[in-house]
Amino acid sequence: MCPKSHNSLTWTSQPVLPNGVMVGNFKIYAAIVMSGNNYSKVALMAKFMRLGFPSASMFDRIQGQYIIPEVDRYWLTIKQSTQEELRATSIVVAGDGRMDSPGHSAKYCTYTVMNQTDKKIVSMEVIDKREVQLKSGQLEVRGFRKTMDDIKDAGIEVKEIVTDAHPQISSIMRRDFPDIRHSWDMWHGAKNLGKKLHAVALEKGNSQLKPWVQDITNHFFYSAETCNGDRDVLQMKFVSVMNHSLNVHRWALGGCDHEEIDQTVEREKEWLDPDGSSIIALEKIIMDHRFQSNLGHYVTCQTTSEIESFNNHLLMYVSKRHAFTYASYKCRCQLAAIDYMHHLNRPLRKNKKGEFYYCRTFSKAANHWGFKYVKVPKDYSYIPEMMIAVLSVYCKSFKERPLSKKRLRARMIPV
Repeated sequence: MCPKSHNSLTWTSQPVLPNGVMVGNFKIYAAIVMSGNNYSKVALMAKFMRLGFPSASMFDRIQGQYIIPEVDRYWLTIKQSTQEELRATSIVVAGDGRMDSPGHSAKYCTYTVMNQTDKKIVSMEVIDKREVQLKSGQLEVRGFRKTMDDIKDAGIEVKEIVTDAHPQISSIMRRDFPDIRHSWDMWHGAKNLGKKLHAVALEKGNSQLKPWVQDITNHFFYSAETCNGDRDVLQMKFVSVMNHSLNVHRWALGGCDHEEIDQTVEREKEWLDPDGSSIIALEKIIMDHRFQSNLGHYVTCQTTSEIESFNNHLLMYVSKRHAFTYASYKCRCQLAAIDYMHHLNRPLRKNKKGEFYYCRTFSKAANHWGFKYVKVPKDYSYIPEMMIAVLSVYCKSFKERPLSKKRLRARMIPV
């Protein structure tokens, strides 16, 4: 200030955007959303540090007016580019829904459809409970319909779709999409079969069946992989496991695919008793009419494992322990999809010798240790671009006002 109270220089620790918003504060708002964090938790951390922090009301306003629309535009660009690549082609896709809560009172559902060849997300829809008359059970069905309509409008031909064994989706496929093959997730099918076998093996008199549960489940996978899309071949191969468990490997209509078994070698698993209750229980499960009628859904041995992985990735951006508005929830799901698509083809990490890094993993289901290769860390190189885009939209929304005489005098520097 000069002696006559004229302001000759204004200094701030960071640039000031139109309407007096500091760039740092604006970037904090954008970073909270784009990193999948929660405003209240970050604000609480700042409070413990006695650090000045921008207000929640300003966060809600900037998130709703500038961040969410820009994320939506960015995701639509990526989705349309992916759909353009697949236009006029025939593809196999997998679809699955993910609810926003762990219970039965879901408010939102994220339904994702992914290409089985390159694992790219072809379509993703976020469904609000109010769209289905507040019936949570209809969320996944509504999401399935919207994604199928989106793919159809994009000019993409679907020859096969893989979902879980949802009865309503199966009914829609039979009625509205008879020309598309509907397959069920092989992993879920084998898991349900294993549960039934394990429950029967725990019954009195069926303990002999318990060591065979995992082998029968594995044989179900093998039969689906080697049936070449033929339901009758799948049925014949899988039913043959009953003969194999009785130590019968050749019969009138065929035989087992494995090599000759040396009967002199001591076995860890005993063969089932032909007159025992274990083989009767096994036959009841395998020859169940409902199970046999659904075998046609497993002839291509498809899984939705990559979508399950993406649904787990969604937890980074939309935790099931926090509540969000519909716009915020949809924005965070789109950010998760952008993150997934950007880092989809990351190479494996190597050391100085050119050897691949790997880490140990433990499987609770199988109760054994394994390993997996480690990919290079994520770079999030798209975040600066999105930050600049959001800041540009904010700055362009304010038209420069002409200076009043009072403001003009304040800017004049006396000689």
